[in-house]
Amino acid sequence: MERETVYWRPHHDKVGFAQAWAGRVLVRSEQEPAAPHCIMLKSGESIAMDQEDLGRLRRLAVRAAEAGGDAARPYFAQPGLKVETKEDDSPVTIADKACERAIRGFLAAERPGDAMLGEEDGLQGPEGARFRWVVDPIDGTRNFIRGIPLWSTLVA
Repeated sequence: MERETVYWRPHHDKVGFAQAWAGRVLVRSEQEPAAPHCIMLKSGESIAMDQEDLGRLRRLAVRAAEAGGDAARPYFAQPGLKVETKEDDSPVTIADKACERAIRGFLAAERPGDAMLGEEDGLQGPEGARFRWVVDPIDGTRNFIRGIPLWSTLVA
């Protein structure tokens, strides 16, 4: 599996993320930041983290994206895949739901005090959690449905 290292800077508009795509994990962002690092919270509070802390979170995001990709891949390009339409007219399949469940299960086991905002099941987790994971289980559902290998699992 090919990998590229991710770094993110809190003063940039870009967010670090892990992306599992067609069996490969790609992680992208800006150049390596200098320690100490900060994660800014919605409340305006910041959490100082060193390179080791950020590395652990990054590796966890990659593993969560891999777990989601593993759950989705068996459904890829399957004839007769049932497609439902959400209120916003976007498609959703059993693969989207299985992928998000796998990521939620993985993150809940690894970081039970964190919350998770997922595209399919919304916000779940402890109220007032300091960390919130944001997940798009299958980014590119229309491609996924058509058997086009340009889709990804996003975890931020």
